[in-house]
Amino acid sequence: MSYTNLFQFDSAERYDLRALDLNPQDTFTRNNLAAVYFKQGKYRRSIEMYQENIKLDPGYARDYRNMGGCYLKMGIYDSAIIVLKKAILFQPNAISAYRYLSIAYKQSGSLDSAKKYEALSQQNSYPN
Repeated sequence: MSYTNLFQFDSAERYDLRALDLNPQDTFTRNNLAAVYFKQGKYRRSIEMYQENIKLDPGYARDYRNMGGCYLKMGIYDSAIIVLKKAILFQPNAISAYRYLSIAYKQSGSLDSAKKYEALSQQNSYPN
């Protein structure tokens, strides 16, 4: 990562934290902050942000999907599977959630489930 990107992430983090001080209920800003933490490799902090968002809006599939991506990066596949299934529950056509779920199952050694969710991701694909 270049110094420019580090500076941009630090600036984005400061800006988002100030915005959340002004409006702690702002799930959009918290989602942006979680993405900044993800890009910085601060996966646990990113998960905390998504969990706070879920408390405010439990039906937002993107928070579950992104949290699943964090768990994947951390190698915590059982937690990734749980939250990715919730993402699919709330948004059945969430292609990336199916793909992430396939990866989580593959990494955990459940190859049949991995193939199943990879196939489902293909079925839910949108034509280009």
